[in-house]
Amino acid sequence: MKKIILLIIILCSFISCDISKKENFSLSVNTDLIPENEYVYIEYYPENNFDTKIVLDSIRIKNNKLTFEKPFPYFPISTVIYSKGYSDSKKYYESKRIWIENSKMTFTAKDIDFKSGIVTGSDTHQIYEKLKREDYKSEEELIIENPTNIISAYYLNEYKYSYGKAKTLKLYNQLSDNVKKSKDGILIDKYIQINKSPIVGDKYIDFEIQNQLGQKVKFSSIKNKMILLEFWASWCGGCRKSNEKLTQVHAKYKSKGFEICAISLDSDKNKWIKAIEIDSIKNWVNLSDLKRNNSEIKMLYGVIGVPDNFLIDQNGEIIARDISSEELDKLLKNKL
Repeated sequence: MKKIILLIIILCSFISCDISKKENFSLSVNTDLIPENEYVYIEYYPENNFDTKIVLDSIRIKNNKLTFEKPFPYFPISTVIYSKGYSDSKKYYESKRIWIENSKMTFTAKDIDFKSGIVTGSDTHQIYEKLKREDYKSEEELIIENPTNIISAYYLNEYKYSYGKAKTLKLYNQLSDNVKKSKDGILIDKYIQINKSPIVGDKYIDFEIQNQLGQKVKFSSIKNKMILLEFWASWCGGCRKSNEKLTQVHAKYKSKGFEICAISLDSDKNKWIKAIEIDSIKNWVNLSDLKRNNSEIKMLYGVIGVPDNFLIDQNGEIIARDISSEELDKLLKNKL
């Protein structure tokens, strides 16, 4: 009996020690740059989706101080703290990007610019600050030197399209297993598995996603002599201007066998549908998986930015890439 009691005491001591080691997130802010009683906000973008900002918390500043304690869904995580309002009838906006960890953190901005405020308690944020100071020559160097920190997966995911599949795979293989299992790590692996990046002379790669009505459409089901696979988004100003010109080309050659299949890189369906109506492109084939930068079709075709496009002939061959509406008009005039 004494042995059992002793064992229980030992186990309890281990458990209590383990609990004491667990840290709860807090961010103590100390600044004289924001007026008394003004709200300070902390926000993040889930999976780097800039259409879905989430304001996690907002607290009024008292005596130049406040503390955020509401936990984030995961750690580390890239956030922005900010305040906006009027002081002495002048509009002001203060903001600071901070990499949050599940630990006791501080942010101090007194007698200095808010963006230059000092952050403590986050190793991830210190790596980010080194990048800002150009202690790292590039994001690639940051990734190579910090294979066990999630910030490396964050930047590799952000630059995977620019790096291309081969370089991305090489850098991904250097990451630790835990980092590979992070949200960004999973997206990088998905890109490596999916990406084909076809070039002029290659056959198109088939796919199936939904149109604006929620109906699944297979790209190969579009039977035309010429198809422009156009990548765009409602938030892209250059795309919207391009749409205006492309509608004229489409109207001119549609009866001769030309079609436009527009892949939107939106994540907000309402904004996508509204842009379709405003740009008068309802008679195009409009498709999207509503995943923005994480779109599987973007991954498949290796699209770095928008607008971008692939012109595909009746044999399924890509005959032009990133073609302007003027060049497209000339080419269709000769081909159709």
